[in-house]
Amino acid sequence: MNINQIFTPDELAGFQRELKPFRPEGAYVPGKWMVNPLNRSVGTAAGKFPARVVLRDITLRTLEQMPGMAQTQAERRELMLALAAAGVPEISTSSFRRGHTVEEMTEEVKLVKQVAPACQLVYGSVANRAEMEMAAASGYDSVQVWHATYLGRAIPISAGATYSRAWQGRDWRELRFPNTLQDHLERPQRVIRMGADLGVKVSAWINILSLTTEDYVDTYCRMACDNGAFEVALADSSGGSAPEAIARLVEVAKKAAPRLQIALHTHNMYGLGIATSIAGARAGAEVIEVAVNGLDTGPAGCQASLAGTAAALEVLYGVDTGIDLGQLEKISAVAERITRMPRTWNEPVLGSGAHECALVDDMEIEAITDPLIHGSLVSSVVGVERRFPITAATGPWTAWWKFESLGIRVTQEQVLPLLAECRRAMAGGGTLEDDDIRSIAVRWMDANSPK
Repeated sequence: MNINQIFTPDELAGFQRELKPFRPEGAYVPGKWMVNPLNRSVGTAAGKFPARVVLRDITLRTLEQMPGMAQTQAERRELMLALAAAGVPEISTSSFRRGHTVEEMTEEVKLVKQVAPACQLVYGSVANRAEMEMAAASGYDSVQVWHATYLGRAIPISAGATYSRAWQGRDWRELRFPNTLQDHLERPQRVIRMGADLGVKVSAWINILSLTTEDYVDTYCRMACDNGAFEVALADSSGGSAPEAIARLVEVAKKAAPRLQIALHTHNMYGLGIATSIAGARAGAEVIEVAVNGLDTGPAGCQASLAGTAAALEVLYGVDTGIDLGQLEKISAVAERITRMPRTWNEPVLGSGAHECALVDDMEIEAITDPLIHGSLVSSVVGVERRFPITAATGPWTAWWKFESLGIRVTQEQVLPLLAECRRAMAGGGTLEDDDIRSIAVRWMDANSPK
């Protein structure tokens, strides 16, 4: 099938001339994407993005808390290096008390810096001087001090020491939990200062963000700044904060500690992980924590997706992330292999639902001639090869194009009968792969050729 059987070359050129006024530079990049120009105007009216938003990948850490996950050191390092090679600017590899040695941490730093010297390595949940010294000795770039928001007299219910004491048959009530906000802030203040004394960069987390207040965020950020932290991370670990709430808390944090970097950690419980991250970045957050394929489990759901967040920032808003979008498919495939967990068909940007066209002729032939009318992103931008399977909706022109793209030479009169044969084969269930279509065509043409 030749597209010129439908449109002449002059007509196709004319269509492109007519489309040009609707495709302003930036929103439209030929062969890459076409997005709504309002993204770059109205979309930023509520706030201004930082010139660059850093995506901190935390997949290696979140995998350790997922059921059934037990990657080898070689598998972990394969994913780590794929992330670094793609230009992911920061990688969080694990948390303390999960069995990794200072020798392993040092080797991680060495391997990553060989591939990407500027890539920053982050370690989570430092709680004491010995752990801070491990981070310093290994050459890790920064650590995180995790700290839940102030819960008043309900603190014991979310304190690890409570359950450790109870398991040992000891009375947890003998523990000295903080009775005031100032007492509550003493621990993170002490650990942040410890890091400053050892020359370790410390990110101070506010966890359980849905139960916090604007006053608490203000107070915590001022404390973190006064004691030597370089960053405050707002962690919505219950997934209960909507984009507007996240944006507001980022504004509070920026005002309270303008010298500090603000990071976000959001979850996808309500399908808003990327949206909340974008809202926070538009309000001024410089760092967003993400995971490959959204990998994580828990009461707050999965993480914001690395691919979805990177593409949304770069494509929809024109915000630099420093990541090679063409490597996103490769990274996702590595994660699939080492976790034995296929990405979902509706995974943002990389899911098969975004890259398998199987619609009627006016959409499919349109996409063959110009993929950026009904589509906003060309698959190859994120390293994916677009597929055109046959379905119940496939039209005759699309089927003809499909047959000929597979080397199956048919006349116009043969298209509909062969398409019907393919649909009969589909009735048994499952998608027809390209080799299936070839086999069906060979059998049908043998059976229907003149004897």
